Amino acid sequence: MKSTMGENEIITSREFDFPRVRVFEAWTNPDSHEFQLTATFEELGDRTRVIFRQLFMKAAEFEEAKQYCVVANEQNLDRLNAVLEE
Repeated sequence: MKSTMGENEIITSREFDFPRVRVFEAWTNPDSHEFQLTATFEELGDRTRVIFRQLFMKAAEFEEAKQYCVVANEQNLDRLNAVLEE
């Protein structure tokens, strides 16, 4: 993998030992959990409550994802907080 940085830009490239069509299909049609995410931003005076709702289309995928989604969502919200503190 190769990454370069310019002004406000990061360019990353990597070569794969697969044909372009296969790489593009894997990129555009990932075999991952299908879910709908709704984020709401509730005003609380000078504060804001962010609520994530993730609705999984398949119960089995929900059962698998629930093992790590809560922790991952907390990490995402921690990153958001860090951006807000800048």
